[in-house]
Amino acid sequence: MLDLLMILTKQVSIYPDVKVENILVEDEKINLDGRASSFKTVDSLKARLSHETFFRNVKLVSAKIDSREQGVLFNFVLEKSK
Repeated sequence: MLDLLMILTKQVSIYPDVKVENILVEDEKINLDGRASSFKTVDSLKARLSHETFFRNVKLVSAKIDSREQGVLFNFVLEKSK
C-alpha cells in the first residue's frame, strides 16, 4: 500500500494543476478520481502512470469538462502488476 501511495504521489505531484479527489484500492484494482486544468494534462498523467512497472494496465475511464470549476474531471482504473 505504501509503495502504491508513493508512486501516485510522485507522479501526480509533477502536475500542480491536478487535484486527486478519491482513491479506492481494491485487491488488484485502484480507482483514481480527480480534476485537472486540461485534457492535455490528463493525457500526460496517463502516459506517466502507464510507464510505471507497478501497474499492469492504466485505463482512462472518463474525462469530461466541469464547467463550474473550468477544468476536467477524470477517472482512471489502474490494475496492479502481479
